[in-house]
Amino acid sequence: MGLAVDAVHNLKSLYDVDGRRVYVSGFSAGASRATFLLAGYSDVFRGGLFLNSGPFYVCVNEPTILSFM
Repeated sequence: MGLAVDAVHNLKSLYDVDGRRVYVSGFSAGASRATFLLAGYSDVFRGGLFLNSGPFYVCVNEPTILSFM
């Protein structure tokens, strides 16, 4: 995941990148990792596109939500 953060930093130093338009994306397990990147580095990524991934937050001990874990 550090590679994505490094990529944003390096691209901003090389090009005129608008920081308000940097998004993270992924598919399947990559989408799951991308959700953690967005949550952990919300100052770097403005939003994300997560395709065909599992739940963002796993609700444990919640009687109204079915758990697959």
